[in-house]
Amino acid sequence: SDEDLVVLSEHIDLEQVLIDSIVLNLPFQPVCSKTCLGLCPECGIRLTQDLEHGHEKPVDPRFSALQDFANKEE
Repeated sequence: SDEDLVVLSEHIDLEQVLIDSIVLNLPFQPVCSKTCLGLCPECGIRLTQDLEHGHEKPVDPRFSALQDFANKEE
């Protein structure tokens, strides 16, 4: 690695190396089974139960005036 290892005694501390190795190998989004799609990050509903689940994307407040403009044109 990029860090130099300084040995001051006959003891080498591998704690942080082991922690890093284990944590980096954990799944990013743990699921209960291989067929599970996980939980919705916004509301927590099980995605396996509701395959059509979705949320409307929030409108950026900086562009909210443009929505009104588009509606007036119609």
